[in-house]
Amino acid sequence: MNTESRIIRLLIETFTEECIEEINKQKHPDPADVFNFGLASADAAVRRTKTKWIEKLRQEIKKEDNEKIF
Repeated sequence: MNTESRIIRLLIETFTEECIEEINKQKHPDPADVFNFGLASADAAVRRTKTKWIEKLRQEIKKEDNEKIF
């Protein structure tokens, strides 16, 4: 993994963690509160998006590595 890829991955991970932190700050004290279910959905969406972009980055790195071989 080159420096550029590491920086991109760090940005993705940092942004994701900031989003999750903000989502968690909004949670209501009552765990059965309906609002918390929406926040849980948002949390899951942020995590899925992170996974998707990290996977795209991995594929791009793999593609670049394969191009260097040939």
